[in-house]
Parts: sequence; C-alpha cells; structure tokens
Amino acid sequence: MGYYGILYLLRNNETFCPNCEELRSIWLQHNLSKVIEIKTVEWKDRSPLIQALGEKGCPQYQILNDDKVPGVEVKEHNKNRYLSSVYDISVWWNKKYGTPVRASKD
Repeated sequence: MGYYGILYLLRNNETFCPNCEELRSIWLQHNLSKVIEIKTVEWKDRSPLIQALGEKGCPQYQILNDDKVPGVEVKEHNKNRYLSSVYDISVWWNKKYGTPVRASKD
C-alpha cells in the first residue's frame, strides 16, 4: 500500500494504524526535502484526539497529515534534501535496506 492509500486510511478509518516503521519508510520515500523534528511531549498533556492516537501507538499520524500539534514540527529543508529526526530515520533505513549505492558512470 502506498503513501496515499495509508494517508486515506489514517484520515478515514479510526481503527487503522500501521506500525511506526511503515509510516517512517513511507515518509522517507515521499518527503526527502523535509526535516522532521519530533519533540517529546507527554501524551496526557495533549488533546483527546492526540491522546487517543498515542494509545493506538501512532505518534507519526500527525506528521503524515501535516497537522500542527504541540511537540511536533515539520520543517522545510530543501538545500541538502536530507531527512533527519529524533528517531534517526536514515540510520534505521540503512540498517533495514542497506546504504544507498550510487551508480558510477564508468
């Protein structure tokens, strides 16, 4: 299932909740020009909706939806097209799929 399929389910199906790895992988594939910064905020301090999402185990929900919520910032970073976060997605990606290999012209 692709980015738009998961985004649709997240917005329209309250019971759907893919695991965080799946969400991070989709985010990485579709938003390489953004830096994601997730600040630690206690779930009990958030609104009931965000609290419910936390109980479902989907802290990335609000990032996929680009909702402005306390503790989460998505910053544009177009210069280096580099993605980073407190979860260190690039390290996770490289461990799971291997370091990207660039084709040489030779």
